[in-house]
Amino acid sequence: MEVFLRTVLERDDILPGAIAGIQTFGNFVHYHAHIHVIVTGRAYSPDGTFICLSPMATKQLLSVWQRKVFNLFLGESKIDQELA
Repeated sequence: MEVFLRTVLERDDILPGAIAGIQTFGNFVHYHAHIHVIVTGRAYSPDGTFICLSPMATKQLLSVWQRKVFNLFLGESKIDQELA
């Protein structure tokens, strides 16, 4: 969400608000640790100002997410540049 907000608002100094909780589930064989997160669809500036957005631009969010995921897969050699 941070990358998305910074991209849409064209600012490098903002952060989203978030609350996260770690949950563990299962046993030694089928251990499943994961995180539940609630993230604001808005941003905070360094001085604490809450910056509202117009309704979230789904295409922009998808574009940022795809770029980050493909770069992650490329960095781990899971896909090649042609596929990305």
